[in-house]
Amino acid sequence: MTNQTIITASALHRSAGKMLKRVALEDEHLIVERDGYPVAVLLSYQEYEKLMAQIAQIKHRELV
Repeated sequence: MTNQTIITASALHRSAGKMLKRVALEDEHLIVERDGYPVAVLLSYQEYEKLMAQIAQIKHRELV
């Protein structure tokens, strides 16, 4: 199970390198909030590729 952690945009700004390492090596998703609202998600490139493949499969099924 992938861990999800909420971080602030300012924390990401201060510690971008550390946050990228957490995402890449620890299979963690970081939800970035600004003013208390979620604005972005950081996930590993491997996770991104999986999501894109799943979306492509869904779109393909819709066309068939």
